[in-house]
Amino acid sequence: KSRGVRVEVDSSDDRMAKKIVNHTNMKVPFMLLAGDKDAEAGAVSFRLGDRTQINGVPRDEAVEMIVRWIADRINEVPTAETVKAGAAK
Repeated sequence: KSRGVRVEVDSSDDRMAKKIVNHTNMKVPFMLLAGDKDAEAGAVSFRLGDRTQINGVPRDEAVEMIVRWIADRINEVPTAETVKAGAAK
């Protein structure tokens, strides 16, 4: 939020798979997932609009990738390929 990105935390009691399905159906472009191992490592997994996933992304890097995507005004469904390409800039 401090970087101007709308953020929503799903703290419902639903199983992770159901949460992913719900937010995919809502066409959320970026979902950040953090299981116990991710949290310990200070990382997240990206679940993207095309249903691809990038695992083990450091939190700060994940935030930068999303902020850059928004700043570049990329108006397409994010995919693992396009997000990684944007991160390489």
